[in-house]
Amino acid sequence: MRIIAGTARGRRIFSVSKNLPVKPISDRIKQSLFD
Repeated sequence: MRIIAGTARGRRIFSVSKNLPVKPISDRIKQSLFD
């Protein structure tokens, strides 16, 4: 998981396990979902 805005932009908080059934989302889509 990455921070997509602010002064800490681009930093990783933690990585997602390969065993979880999640798909990566581009940062632009993620930002539009939560704004």
